[in-house]
Amino acid sequence: MLDPDEDKYYAKAVDADVTAIRDSALRRARELISRAIAGWKQYRANGQIGGDQRLEPGISPKFRDQARRLAQAQEDARQGIRIVSQLKAGESADLAQWNKAEEEIRGEVEQQRRALQELRMVLDPAVLKAKLDLLGGEGQGADAPAATAAAAAPQDKPKEVRP
Repeated sequence: MLDPDEDKYYAKAVDADVTAIRDSALRRARELISRAIAGWKQYRANGQIGGDQRLEPGISPKFRDQARRLAQAQEDARQGIRIVSQLKAGESADLAQWNKAEEEIRGEVEQQRRALQELRMVLDPAVLKAKLDLLGGEGQGADAPAATAAAAAPQDKPKEVRP
């Protein structure tokens, strides 16, 4: 930690570098949040993931595209908000709008994950895991019940005992 009185020269010497890095990080955060909002709008314009897509026995291209778009929007929003929060930057109006968008995206991901979890008795465990992984969110599918994860894992054959 710098002492304001003793380290004035150092603080002044690195001030331009710190400002440049901070500005660059804020630009990156704004880009991420803008990309998240654009992805979220595109997800909604294409039609949210419906029950018929969740119930498919496989993963259709439309489900894959929409799930990836939603997961990417969530990741971009999360990273952008984290950068802004760490820098303690962002005007309150912008930050409120960004937080609202991130909450909407997160809410949709959570709703889609819950809806898929409710289908765990009818979907093939490997398909369920793959769909949850595409959606991202909670541990990339790690919140699936242990039985589902175990059922999706390849079964080892009993080892042959040799004398």
